[in-house]
Amino acid sequence: MTPDLYLKSLQIRNIATFDNQTIEFSPNFNAIVGETGSGKSLILDSLQLIFGSRADKKIVRKDCEYAMVEAIFHAGSGEISKWLEGIGHPIESDEIVVKRIVYPNGPSKAWLNYQSCAVSMLGQFSRRYIDLVGQFENQKLLSSSYLLRLLDQFANQQGNIQLFTQDYQQWSTALKELSNTKEGLLELLQQEDYIRFQIAEFEELSPSIEDEQSLLQKKSLALNQEKHQKILSRSQARLSNDEGGSILNQLAQLVKDLENFPLVDKNLLDGLSSAQSLLSEVDYALGSIDLDSLGEDELESVMDRLDKYQKLKRKFGGDLEKALESYSKLKTSKNNLDDLQKKISELEKDCSKKQGQLQAKAKILHTKRVATAGELSHSLTHAVHALNMSGATLKIDIVESELNSMGMSNLLFNAETNAGEGFFPVAQIASGGELSRILLALRQVLSSKDSISVFLFD
Repeated sequence: MTPDLYLKSLQIRNIATFDNQTIEFSPNFNAIVGETGSGKSLILDSLQLIFGSRADKKIVRKDCEYAMVEAIFHAGSGEISKWLEGIGHPIESDEIVVKRIVYPNGPSKAWLNYQSCAVSMLGQFSRRYIDLVGQFENQKLLSSSYLLRLLDQFANQQGNIQLFTQDYQQWSTALKELSNTKEGLLELLQQEDYIRFQIAEFEELSPSIEDEQSLLQKKSLALNQEKHQKILSRSQARLSNDEGGSILNQLAQLVKDLENFPLVDKNLLDGLSSAQSLLSEVDYALGSIDLDSLGEDELESVMDRLDKYQKLKRKFGGDLEKALESYSKLKTSKNNLDDLQKKISELEKDCSKKQGQLQAKAKILHTKRVATAGELSHSLTHAVHALNMSGATLKIDIVESELNSMGMSNLLFNAETNAGEGFFPVAQIASGGELSRILLALRQVLSSKDSISVFLFD
């Protein structure tokens, strides 16, 4: 039976030791063998160019203007034709022609079905229909997570896996945020007693610049009362108490003398009257000042509050403005402490909700894996029988595990090489050659579930 897609021929020109070589392939299994240095790796390198890999200019044969690789694939599937037509590179007849030219200087060029295209287009084609298996790929069979991904591919639940992965990343992000928030809270909690003590000290005093100025004024008045009393008495005496010699009396006499003096301008008299009125107000204000001394208890209270102001200023920067700024920062820290505790509570609820949703989705994935594991085990066993492992039985078991990035399933891959000998982990009993055959069988089985049609094993 002819496969839907297979490599018919590969032409290699001016690549390293190859001058101009064409290799023909059959629709069935093909093997290229040879001694070390015979050119097997060059053939693989040439195929990599067809698959859209980066071109190493050193591959161009010495003294040649270019290196060229051209691959012709047989395409018998309507799906392949439809896909190529959809990207603007329709098939002529039943062949797909892929060509790549590499220049020693300048960018390489690519063609798909005789039409120029971006190198990335070759990559799209190869990823969709071709699988290249490297020399050590069989070692991946020893990885439970790798096999679990292949099982999901066989079960056609990549869509569910993608949704689960997205939700898992969101849950992981939420857990990280919760952890960081708890760390921030821990730092604040270590300072909590200090913060609350300092805030209490501020709130007990309730400091303000206006209050401090008022206290300083009261202190000054109390400590300089005798001096202030002398100044006040002397000032009032000069203004009005010194009978005829006072300023107000003399100013009144001056106004009276000049009122009927014809050579004095009226505006000047008005100015003198205004001055008299203003000085009378000053005299009244001085007379209203109460210089009663503060009581002993009140003065003690003023001095005590001023002492607390001094302590705050010494503790927080040296002046009241800096101290009040520190108070604002302390209150912010306290608010942050309260906010972080509230935020942690909300984050814990969110993480718990996300975890519950993840576990429900992981359970669905696990159930499907359990149901599919038997089918894949049977298909693999049948496939390896055709690869000279007729007595072997492969068995995939799925057991429930803790929630992780792949769900809540752990895969066990066991084999029984001969009937009745019992099952043992493949990693313990399979040789390198047997692992390679199992991998080939696995790829063959999986090809029925996706678009991959051409398998290349290095």
